[in-house]
Amino acid sequence: MGVYIHKRCDVMANPKRSAIPESVKKKRALSVRKHAAGPDRRKIKVSLKDLPKARGNVGARNPRVLAIRQLLILHPDYPIQSLQDRPLKYLMMEAFKIKSDAAYQAMFDPKSGSPLYQGLLHATRKLARSRPRLHRGFLPILELDPGGKTGANPPYCAGRVLTGSLSTKIHNKTFEFMNQTDTRNNGLEFNDPQQGCLANCWLIAALSSVAWAETNGYPRKLARTPAALQIPPSDKWPTKKPIATSQAFWLDQSGDAYYARLNPKRPQEEKYEIWVPYYEKCFASFINHQTSDQWDPNNPSPVYNNLNYGSTAWALTNITATPYNLTNTLNYFDPAGGADNIAGMIEVMRSNINPNGGLPTNNGDMLVANRPAVADSYLSDNPKIPGCVPAIANQAKYNNGNPVAYNCPGLAANHSFSILGLYKENNTMYVILRNPWASYANSADFSPELQGCLAKGVNKLQAFAGTAKIPDTGAEGIFGLDSLTFMRYFQTFYWVT
Repeated sequence: MGVYIHKRCDVMANPKRSAIPESVKKKRALSVRKHAAGPDRRKIKVSLKDLPKARGNVGARNPRVLAIRQLLILHPDYPIQSLQDRPLKYLMMEAFKIKSDAAYQAMFDPKSGSPLYQGLLHATRKLARSRPRLHRGFLPILELDPGGKTGANPPYCAGRVLTGSLSTKIHNKTFEFMNQTDTRNNGLEFNDPQQGCLANCWLIAALSSVAWAETNGYPRKLARTPAALQIPPSDKWPTKKPIATSQAFWLDQSGDAYYARLNPKRPQEEKYEIWVPYYEKCFASFINHQTSDQWDPNNPSPVYNNLNYGSTAWALTNITATPYNLTNTLNYFDPAGGADNIAGMIEVMRSNINPNGGLPTNNGDMLVANRPAVADSYLSDNPKIPGCVPAIANQAKYNNGNPVAYNCPGLAANHSFSILGLYKENNTMYVILRNPWASYANSADFSPELQGCLAKGVNKLQAFAGTAKIPDTGAEGIFGLDSLTFMRYFQTFYWVT
């Protein structure tokens, strides 16, 4: 499989392996002093001006997968199909002993304590040691998060390692591995990926964005066949050995995939595709290599836990072997309280996700992204903490005075979304997004304050989706958010250059 590996750009990279040739440095749109090589690299202070909010601790686990895993541990005899058909709210209330609507809503913001973000405090502390000016401001909010204080992953989503056997017992329950011998890939569509038990939306959203851009003319970066079952490293990568892996993936006792999987709403003929879990497994191996001097490049059984909480920018640049750029939405607010530069933000997005395309001019028109692009929501809605929603985004003039609140599965905090394009409806510009949970984009999945900010129909999407079948955009995590609301709820958006 052809995943192209460039230098890791988040703080978990081993400084001894981080040298980057001058030719690559010159291509990067962000000239950041992090390119220094050797043992002195960790001593270099990273300026916020140089690296504006490119967080390395983005992640929110798929709530449905978490709830089902927890219930299967609590009740081994539950038929998994009956769980999959139940509404998310009731699954989570039963699995996590939630007693009220308010407690359910609190699950989508780290400030309240939530299994979606368990381990986030631990991940942020690691980053803060290396990039204190960038990340230490996040710690106060996370210190209040009982779901993150342990620094561990949820026991029902613990890291799995494939040993010599194809089955083992965990929590006194039998878990098995699937070795997918039928390797047919019936296409490779942007709405295939669905995030599993890991807090790696940053990777799954990037994979979906690359697949979408390829549909619309971007040079192919994702391999279509798993023949080699390895990642050929970039010529700039320190080791020349490919990363080997296998087609053995974690299943639970009910035959359901444990980590990334294919979107179950996709048509049945796609059931043999393995590209989504395969790429996730390859990147787990890659990060294992970056964080361990004892890593064996031929070991087909990586530990997945290092995929929890990461950098959207790192995912984009390593999938595409292309430099990335980014902008912060904060740049487009008027600090004096006057007219915000929403048009300027949309123009920056347009000129970078589809440089040769024009903005939609008629209602119902769409400009599709033909470069991979991803957006990250803020860490939390607490305006008092650096890195969270700024006070300027909560002015009384916005949305009838309703402040930014991450309190629904449609738009969770600290979460990555694929950017599919720009869409015009009722003379308003919308940003079309895809949730890597591959669901929760119908109106009912958003708070009442957000429901009026959604596009009613994305009429042009199907025409630009290639062979992808999209029976229900909302049920597959695809939605349109008006540009002002996007500017308030999302901290940063990224694109490959």
